[in-house]
Amino acid sequence: MERRSFLKRAFGLSGLAVLNLPVKAYSEKQRKTQNNLYWGDMHCHCGISYGSGSLEDAFRAAQEQRLDFCSVVGHSSWHDTPRDEEHMNRIKSYIVYHNEGYKRLEHAWPKVKRLTKKMTQPGKFIPFLAFEWHSIRYGDHNVYYLEPEHEIVYADSVEELRDKMREHQAIVIPHHIAYLPGSRGINWDHFKESDSTDTYQQFAGP
Repeated sequence: MERRSFLKRAFGLSGLAVLNLPVKAYSEKQRKTQNNLYWGDMHCHCGISYGSGSLEDAFRAAQEQRLDFCSVVGHSSWHDTPRDEEHMNRIKSYIVYHNEGYKRLEHAWPKVKRLTKKMTQPGKFIPFLAFEWHSIRYGDHNVYYLEPEHEIVYADSVEELRDKMREHQAIVIPHHIAYLPGSRGINWDHFKESDSTDTYQQFAGP
């Protein structure tokens, strides 16, 4: 499986992708068909930032479910974290919780890269290196790298984030489309028609 072809042709983040590429695990006849169907989870969390469980267990769970691809997305940064007194009094513990998660991911990132590369099995299972960038003004965005060799990127606007990603082989996709604007939900004024976006999101837990 070629990562480049995958990312160019994948659509949405509902876990479904229709691709036009050959896969080694397929028969010669199957390779010649125009589209193949793959299943995966492009947005799950674990203890690499804030969440629970190990990255190893997350990848193993994806393999046990016979997924073709998977991305365990760490929470990386929040450029416009509220710092005014009103917010700090009301959601201080929430902000502290997030900040601790960002530091945890930064510390774990070298291991995340190593394990993502180690778990790659062309034609069988492809994990993608990714992180989630938070923003009140622009809405959260997920960044997916073509190869597991890149660093976390920090930016103060979604335009800056997109510009920096052009230096890498990566895609930037808006997240939390059901959240309200101004509450880390997508700001459609900054959405480009060429962008992909979430189509469905479901949370586990209460």
